[in-house]
Amino acid sequence: KPNSRITASNLHSQSLSVNSLANNLILLEDKENHKKVIFKQVLPFVRQAAEDNVYIPLPKERIYSEYFSIKLMGLICPGYVPKIYYFDREKNILLIEYIYGFEILRSAFIRGKKFDHLGKQLGEFLAKKDFFTSKLFLEIEDFNILSDFFNKSKGIEVWDKLLFRGSLLEALNKEINPLLKEKIEVFRNKKFVIKEVEKIRSIFKSKKQCLVHADLHTSNIFVCKDKIKIFDSEYAMYGPASYDMARLLSNIILNYSSIIGMEYDPKKKDYQDYLLNLLEEIYNKYKNKYSDLVKKHSDCNDLYLNNYFKEYLSEVISLTACTIIMRIYEAGLCLDFKQISNLKTRAVGQGFIIELAEELFAKNKDLKTIKEFKNFISKLSLEYQVRSIVDLLVETTDKLTPKKIIS
Repeated sequence: KPNSRITASNLHSQSLSVNSLANNLILLEDKENHKKVIFKQVLPFVRQAAEDNVYIPLPKERIYSEYFSIKLMGLICPGYVPKIYYFDREKNILLIEYIYGFEILRSAFIRGKKFDHLGKQLGEFLAKKDFFTSKLFLEIEDFNILSDFFNKSKGIEVWDKLLFRGSLLEALNKEINPLLKEKIEVFRNKKFVIKEVEKIRSIFKSKKQCLVHADLHTSNIFVCKDKIKIFDSEYAMYGPASYDMARLLSNIILNYSSIIGMEYDPKKKDYQDYLLNLLEEIYNKYKNKYSDLVKKHSDCNDLYLNNYFKEYLSEVISLTACTIIMRIYEAGLCLDFKQISNLKTRAVGQGFIIELAEELFAKNKDLKTIKEFKNFISKLSLEYQVRSIVDLLVETTDKLTPKKIIS
């Protein structure tokens, strides 16, 4: 209303998160005291696609998953998720805390910012969430109630379609950088790749370990100099603990890979080292905290933990391979690559992603520690960049070498 003290501004075009593609997001501000809240309406379809006259259905039940998962995660990890001030079940509306002084983590990564607290807080958040929503802590009846409730969001079905089928098993006509069309097709059609995808897909669909955020990428994490806030858990479900870690580490790897095709700069190389060290720190903080919680609150011993982390890391590696592929297609292209307008430059980093995914599928059982995983990425990246330089030199030499004239 013209005379209202409340102003509303659309966040669709301002958000770096795909959250705004599927929902109505509006920033409400009181003109007198300047307090702000986020109005979110969950839609039964993808809003952005509907504007292009394409109807992609989404389960309305995910509004319940978001509301109750934020409430639950807020109890387990106070201060790590936003407050919810209002929940309208009938109209699928949430009024969510507006956080001041934070920025989207993906945006911060693109600008090359570093945060000392990030690894510790993300690792401990995941460890607490995974343990306190698992059978190790909950009574079996409570576990089953939570599992049944959160899986009404249809998160398993949604991500099976987007991640496994839509990006790998049934992605024949999926649009991608034209310079990579042949490379991605060769990759997807390899028998061992298909076998590994089916294997990890089966684990994803059947393993109900704990509450999973399910969309834990760097556009759903807000950060400031000493805190984080985790948003957009509308697909929260019960699934493998490894899934959230894989989604998170994948986005760090995507940012790392986007730098590969850029002009060499020591500062960029230093930032790549920071990202890989962050990847290792998040995992190690998770492992240490989860192990402490298991020993303190359950009867499980070191043998249990050894077996747990053996499976966990292998699953993280395979799920990482799937996720990084999903985010290089045009439909799901992450901003790390989208900001690179030159397709040839973009293709260098995207090409590395395809090679890395293939190698991770091949080595998901061979990489025994997170340090080995980190070092493998670094080594493969160096080899890939050397090959790219050699290929460029050969191409340039061919252009400069005069052709023999055959009389």
